Amino acid sequence: MLLPIAKVQPSYFKDSFVLKALLDTLQLPPNAKLFTADAVSMYTNIKTKEALEAIGNFIVENHGEFPHLDPDAVREALHLVFENNIFALGDTYWRQISGTAM
Repeated sequence: MLLPIAKVQPSYFKDSFVLKALLDTLQLPPNAKLFTADAVSMYTNIKTKEALEAIGNFIVENHGEFPHLDPDAVREALHLVFENNIFALGDTYWRQISGTAM
């Protein structure tokens, strides 16, 4: 249901093959260097309240592109998911109270 929204984001790549094809056509100056980086704890650093607000605003502002989505229903569903993430660690269960689930 939310995949069409993800696909219109400028940072969206379907997979690493699409990224590779894009990089193959990239024209860089001779002294340019490409590098990679790995983020640590990236999702746990996304503030839930701000993420919900940003996603909700995007859906409302772009509702014409996604007429099949009820913005209020999507906001409520995202709120339920973001605020009630339960995960298992070993033989215990935890509720995530900070950050965003992967």
